[in-house]
Amino acid sequence: MAPPETCLADFMEATARNQKGTLPETYGYQADVAMGIGYWMETTNQCKVVEKPFVVPNGLDDFQGYVILYAYCSEEGVKSILEGQLPPMLPATTKEPSSFPTLEAISENFGAKDPKAASVNSKFCVALRVPAELTTKADTPGRDLWIVRFDQDLISPFLQAAKEGNVAKLKAGLEAGVKADVVDEDGVSALMMAAMTGSAEACEVLLKGGAGVNWAERNAGRTALMFASQGGHLDAVKTLLAAKADTSKVDSEGQTSLHWAAVGGRLEVAKLLASIGQKGAKNKEGQTPADVAEKMKHEETAAALK
Repeated sequence: MAPPETCLADFMEATARNQKGTLPETYGYQADVAMGIGYWMETTNQCKVVEKPFVVPNGLDDFQGYVILYAYCSEEGVKSILEGQLPPMLPATTKEPSSFPTLEAISENFGAKDPKAASVNSKFCVALRVPAELTTKADTPGRDLWIVRFDQDLISPFLQAAKEGNVAKLKAGLEAGVKADVVDEDGVSALMMAAMTGSAEACEVLLKGGAGVNWAERNAGRTALMFASQGGHLDAVKTLLAAKADTSKVDSEGQTSLHWAAVGGRLEVAKLLASIGQKGAKNKEGQTPADVAEKMKHEETAAALK
């Protein structure tokens, strides 16, 4: 049996992987109802660490190549980071709050001229899980200081463009060297995001760029066709089918794309997929797509699938 995590970095890494980690004993939970988030408060210096790490994806479907750094800031700084309002460069450290006896010591690590006055900017902390290539260790003898280069992050803007169905930005990203098959930290691909949006043109750009049409995200095993089907995005579904999307693939619940069209009551998509097959496919609960549509009270869709 592997030993339990003994530092905050291990705990945050486990959290990022949707796994259960062991929180170091020097931290206790505190909820912030106003902000709608929770913190792990370090009992010695009272620094509040946001309960989940802020993740910048590297585009790969594995857990390699990341580092955990800590950015210390004011409450307003926390809000900005969580809202994605990131500066081009952000100073951070590998040292977690329990490494410092006081908030002033945190400020000293970052080179504050007046550590006591600057300690207000060390009351809060955000763990950053970022690709190693976006980080640079500063030459600061006696201090542990790193610079995170958010301005060099090409993956996040590319995935955001996929979510928005922004074809121009997707093409620009591909030209800049981003691969069409990049995924976020949960293994959700850019193609899936475009399919959720319903942008057939964005899907086509990504497919032509080499995106895998039958890629399944790791948490639920769903494919781009399943997302497009649930959303009722007929043109996107047609684009994916033309690229040989597999209608027989099932997710972790045993559901096909036709099942997902039934869940959403997407009549036209359901008719198209049913014409290809899988009308008799049963999920893990033994339900056919028609059964699912009936359960969801989509009577017209259910009738079309019988």
